[in-house]
Amino acid sequence: MKRTVLSAFLLVLAFPLIAAPQTEEWSRFSPSGLNFSALFPGTPVEEPQSVDKRSDGSVDSTTYLYYFQGGGFYCGVGVSDYTFTVNVENELTANRDNFLKSVDGTLLTSQRGEFINGSEKLPELTFTFEIPKIDYRGKSIVIIRGNRTYMALAAISKDAPDNAFIERFLDSFKFTSNP
Repeated sequence: MKRTVLSAFLLVLAFPLIAAPQTEEWSRFSPSGLNFSALFPGTPVEEPQSVDKRSDGSVDSTTYLYYFQGGGFYCGVGVSDYTFTVNVENELTANRDNFLKSVDGTLLTSQRGEFINGSEKLPELTFTFEIPKIDYRGKSIVIIRGNRTYMALAAISKDAPDNAFIERFLDSFKFTSNP
C-alpha cells in the first residue's frame, strides 16, 4: 500500500514544538531534483528519504520531507515520487484524509481547484484544519504533477494573532522546472 505525502508530516508534528526566534530571515529553499522552491523562515530540516517497496522488492515510491518548526509555527513541503501514474482524485483526497487521521485533526474546509504554474493547470486540493491535541490550526495544498504529489503545509498555534505566516509560506511555493 502506498504512503501519502501527508503521513510523513505526522512524524514531525507528533513532537513538541520548540521555541525559535520570530525574527528569523525568510529564505528561498529549492532541493536539487525535486523541481520546487518555497520560502522558509529559517533553515529547513531534511528528513531522510523514505522508500516504499512492493512485495517483489521493486520501488513503489520515494518520499522527501523538508520542514521548519518553532516559535508556535510549523511549515513543510513533502514530495512523493511514484513509479506509476496516480489516480488524481484518489491521491488528493487520500493525502488530506490520511493526514487528518494521523494527527487526529479536524477538517474545516476543503476545496478542489487548479494550481496555476505558468501555462500549466495542475490538480490541487486546498484544505484547512485544526489539531486539537496541540492546539494548532493550519492550511495545506496538495498538488499532482506527473507522477509526483507535492504537499505544502503550514500550521500555527491557535494563539497566533493572524494567518500571515501560513499565507506567506503557502504563497511562496513555486515549481522551478518541469519534472
